[in-house]
Amino acid sequence: MNLNIGVQGSTRELKLEEVELSEEQLLELVKHSSTSGEPLVLEAEKGRKVIIPAAALGYVEITSDEKRAIGFGLV
Repeated sequence: MNLNIGVQGSTRELKLEEVELSEEQLLELVKHSSTSGEPLVLEAEKGRKVIIPAAALGYVEITSDEKRAIGFGLV
C-alpha cells in the first residue's frame, strides 16, 4: 500500500510507497500513536524507516498500488 502523510507545520506531504501493512494494522498503529503520544514508526521500500512524532501527525491517506499509464496512447 502507498501512504501520504500530512505533518503539522509542514506544507509538504510525506509519501511512502510499498508499505507492508494491512489497513487494519495501520489503523491500530495510528490509534496507538495518537492515544499514547508515542511516535508513529513505519517501514517502507528498501527498509526505509520513517518516525513521525505523535504531536506532529496531521493525517494519513491510503492510496492504491495501481500503476497508471502515462502518455496519450490507448492501452
